[in-house]
Amino acid sequence: MEKEVVFTKNKGFEVRDMEAMPTQVADGDIIVRPLAVGICGSDLNFIETLAPDKEIFLGHEWVGEVAVTSSTSKYMVGDLVSSGALIGCGQCKFCQEDLGNLCNNGIYIGSKDKGMLRTWASLPERALLKMDRVADYGSLTLLEVAAVGDESMNQLSQLSNKKEKLLVLGAGPVGLFTALRAKREGYTFEMLELEPFRLKSALKLGLPARSLGEWLMDKKSHHQFDLIVDCSGDNGGTPGLWKYLPLFATIGTKLVVVGKYSQDIKIDPRLAGTTCMSIKWTRGLPKSSFVKTIEEWKSEIQKLGETIVSHRFPIDQISEAFVCAQTKSNALKVVIEIN
Repeated sequence: MEKEVVFTKNKGFEVRDMEAMPTQVADGDIIVRPLAVGICGSDLNFIETLAPDKEIFLGHEWVGEVAVTSSTSKYMVGDLVSSGALIGCGQCKFCQEDLGNLCNNGIYIGSKDKGMLRTWASLPERALLKMDRVADYGSLTLLEVAAVGDESMNQLSQLSNKKEKLLVLGAGPVGLFTALRAKREGYTFEMLELEPFRLKSALKLGLPARSLGEWLMDKKSHHQFDLIVDCSGDNGGTPGLWKYLPLFATIGTKLVVVGKYSQDIKIDPRLAGTTCMSIKWTRGLPKSSFVKTIEEWKSEIQKLGETIVSHRFPIDQISEAFVCAQTKSNALKVVIEIN
């Protein structure tokens, strides 16, 4: 029996029956069988902000196998594939410029449109990206996370140069990959994290991370950072690190915001006026960025998964998986294994 997961405020997570998987598809479409799905901070944000009368289909950090193709497809049954979270319409000016992440007519994977917490899904072939096989499929879900981290640094590089000092806020999965990219690129940087478990994981990966308490005590580190990437967000009941920005920003600081905030955040006058800070929010990532990330991280992703993937659950334990993901004190990336 085919299954899909849906979430509502009133009933929580439900595993529902789906129709049988088709045996044929039109040209341009492909049917995939998801194998593993990572829980993202965006998923937690959607749960917290969902209206009582709405339902949502979660899961956009996914990897799966091609199950059905058309006669004109470049993919073969059994190929390992993934996609970005936003699949552009393919027609608008943004899509024509490889900026499908800015498309307003696209499909959001992991939303009211469609999620990958299901036993099969139909997707446009143009959205798919091929991946090399590894023993641990769960670690491949991290490639989308790595792509978000890479894109945050791409956005920052348009505003800065590597001689400026960088602070990465948050040592969750996106923060870790942002810092790993900064390390590769030769930036002088440090990290700030609230949770001891995540701090320990950052240090295990060889990243220069410190706790908030250490930062607050070390006044020499205040107002020293030309560049800041906020990867924290306030999902899972944590406050995020936005409110500490005035403590670390200096004159002309450039800020890129990646973490999702479900609560209103205050633009402190000290940021806008005193420091003259530039702020840029990210929205997904272009397909070309994901392609580049896959190529650059594929040889290391399984090893990194040993540290960053902290928990795994079967799909019939979906509620337990999300409770675990919300507990940042002892979880990093939680992966749900489907087929």
